[in-house]
Amino acid sequence: SAYNPSREFQTAIHKLFEYSNYRLDTNYAKIDRIEHPEIEAFKSKILKSEFNGLSVENWAKIIASDDYEKQVKDFARYLGIAEH
Repeated sequence: SAYNPSREFQTAIHKLFEYSNYRLDTNYAKIDRIEHPEIEAFKSKILKSEFNGLSVENWAKIIASDDYEKQVKDFARYLGIAEH
C-alpha cells in the first residue's frame, strides 16, 4: 500500500514495529556494529552536520519520536511543512 501521513497509518506502523523483532539495517546501523576510530570520527562528523538549522542527530530524534504533535510542529518550524 502507498505511504500515508495520517495519524492512523503512522500509529499502525508503530504498532507493527512493537510486535516485530525488526533489526534496523540501515548503513548507519551497520557501521554502529563496527568498532573503529576513523568510522566513529566520520559518524560523529555526520551527526553534527546541520540541515535547516538542526544537526542530523537532532533530525533523527525528531523522525524517530513517538510524539506526533511535536513532529508536526518541528517539521512546520524547520521545513515549512504543514499538515493538510
